[in-house]
Amino acid sequence: MCDPQTMKCGTTTLCVAAALLLAGCIGDRLGARPEAQAPTPVAAPATPGLAMVAGAAAGESARVHDPDLGGPAWIDVLSIYSAASGRTCKQVQLRRDGGAPLTRVACAGAGGWYWTPASIT
Repeated sequence: MCDPQTMKCGTTTLCVAAALLLAGCIGDRLGARPEAQAPTPVAAPATPGLAMVAGAAAGESARVHDPDLGGPAWIDVLSIYSAASGRTCKQVQLRRDGGAPLTRVACAGAGGWYWTPASIT
């Protein structure tokens, strides 16, 4: 026990403190640190448009037929970035035949790739 007034400790207290300190140091050297958690894998995209976005690099374009996007459309991946949430997101431009281009964002979440609710104009 340590005396709080004199700050003197008995040999038992010092031995326990030294043993705990050494156990921590030895454990670190032997690789006893807990392993970092592997990131949760992202599920496969649910639609052809999201599948294209998930596998594309910035600057890639492809024509897809996706009923969720209103049928055939060109998808251009404009940029890839890490959102504040830590998710990977891609800004894309959708072009349908005869329609004005629409800029959207798709992100990778725990349930897979998804379109964000808001579009960028």
